[in-house]
Amino acid sequence: KPAWQRMIVMLGGIIVNTIAGVIIFILTLFVYGETYTPLSEIKQGIGVASVGTELGFQDGDKIVNVNGVVPEGFEDIFTPELLLGDDSFITISRDGLEKKMAIPGDMLDRINGGRDRALFIELYAPFEIKGLEKEAAAEKAGLQVKDQIIAVNGKNSVHFPRLQELLYQNRKESVELTILRGGSEQIIKNVEVSRKGTIGIEVKTTVDYKRNTRYYSFAESIPKGFSNAFQIFSNSLIALKKVITGQINFMTTFNSPVGIGKAFGTEWIWARFWVLTGSISMALAFMNLLPIPMLDGGYVVFLLYEMIAGRKPSDKFLENTNRVGMVILLTLTVVLLGKDIWFEIADFF
Repeated sequence: KPAWQRMIVMLGGIIVNTIAGVIIFILTLFVYGETYTPLSEIKQGIGVASVGTELGFQDGDKIVNVNGVVPEGFEDIFTPELLLGDDSFITISRDGLEKKMAIPGDMLDRINGGRDRALFIELYAPFEIKGLEKEAAAEKAGLQVKDQIIAVNGKNSVHFPRLQELLYQNRKESVELTILRGGSEQIIKNVEVSRKGTIGIEVKTTVDYKRNTRYYSFAESIPKGFSNAFQIFSNSLIALKKVITGQINFMTTFNSPVGIGKAFGTEWIWARFWVLTGSISMALAFMNLLPIPMLDGGYVVFLLYEMIAGRKPSDKFLENTNRVGMVILLTLTVVLLGKDIWFEIADFF
């Protein structure tokens, strides 16, 4: 067949992935809308994880704007422009004064840099113990339902994501917990933290945030779905550029199938399932379009050469480049799977 017809065939997978991703985004918006927490509901301000503390954020800070734009909801803060941009900032209000907080260009590395890292800022989530696992460390240490853990080894843990960080940082060790019980503080010593950074508690937040949902008509869902889907293309391109230029780490940017599976979570939520499925479909289209031998994009490059030069590359050349492509793809697979296996081994030992 002529080169242009063979190119259509080679682009078939990319085109179908793209169409599927766009359709999924459109229908997800139409059926589920977008759920968010209005900023007006966050009266106690934000809670800050260790990454946020490193950047200068504090518990109780109130979000004013992101890159000069006032977000409607808390979830609207974490835009690709914020996490991938080079000159991003968040304006916060603290003690009645506004302050501009710079967001570094390696933000993805910072929040993905370790298993103990939470998102740098969260909805402020004070909590109490809802349940205790039988024979686990918390029950053995004498913790009770409705206790509030306010410190770990003297470090503030009122905000639940910070408790998770502190416990993970002290896994396989004994910690001292400061708890609030019946309005008075007590010290619980020698609480054993598991190798996974847990002590056997189930918690519930003591702040009930009202959440709103933006609903879209089918006509409104079409342009919005297109925009959301192709935003993944542009985000992937920016992230890839930052990896190539060394601004962010390859290991914290790409996921193996294990990491992708974990993103779906342990609780089945249809809206999350479809958004992640649509995102994966668009990401596959982007990855397959890359000019790497053995991928569709690699074959497209050879076909473009054939159309311009009027002759095919030699079979020997194609054979050798495919070998290189295979080595690249197998290396990527081994490295990314190895990363997940290493984390599990590190947890175990």
